[in-house]
Amino acid sequence: VRNFTTMTEGSDEHQLVLQLNEYFTEMVRHVFDNNGTLDKFIGDAVMAVWGNIVTRGPAVDAQDAVATALLMKQSLAELNKGWKQRGWPQLAFGIGINHGEAIVGNLGSVEKMELSVIGDTINLGSRLEGLTKEYHLDLLLGESMASLVRDRFLLRPVDLVQVKGKTKPVEVFAVLGERRLMETEPKWLKHYEAGLDLYRNRRFAEALREFEQSFQLGPDDYINELYIKRCLDYIEHPPGPEWNGVYVMKKK
Repeated sequence: VRNFTTMTEGSDEHQLVLQLNEYFTEMVRHVFDNNGTLDKFIGDAVMAVWGNIVTRGPAVDAQDAVATALLMKQSLAELNKGWKQRGWPQLAFGIGINHGEAIVGNLGSVEKMELSVIGDTINLGSRLEGLTKEYHLDLLLGESMASLVRDRFLLRPVDLVQVKGKTKPVEVFAVLGERRLMETEPKWLKHYEAGLDLYRNRRFAEALREFEQSFQLGPDDYINELYIKRCLDYIEHPPGPEWNGVYVMKKK
């Protein structure tokens, strides 16, 4: 949940507990309805896992996770409508989804243990959630997810990112929707993807034209604006030969 710590300052404790419980109830319902398991609550966060106890195969598990995230977004919009009518603050969130091997086991102390997952895959999922703030998005997928879900969901490549704790950059993706519910792919997306390819090949003037075309045809969003600004900056101040198109995640 975005800005939860700030919300707790001066909030009515009884109302805050009721609101969080309503939120958790809806979010967890979607996890269970889509074959996931609730790993734990971490403060205001929900950690869910697919394939740790029962798996339907990597692709189906990954698609179930993305379907859950999209349903969570719908439910949060409905919850916010009701909370607004009750005079309660509206909530926003960020979701990061990653795929890979993880260690599953009973973790804890002699006094208290719980079945959980740990490892690099889990850490990157957490980093992806943090990146949603930087790209003004509410959902980001790691590159290991893309090949598993792109047949069902239309994806938008967002950036190559060097996240804290990783030696190699990873590509991150946004989800535009479920393909079967979309009549056609949006026209702006081809210009955006062409611009991204040109940008990564240091052809910034050509990339700029594609991003501007994408901006005119499609979403007036932060990512289009981000790449337009980057291209203008690099046209004026070309990067050095070591530049590889990778954004380095700020230390959190």
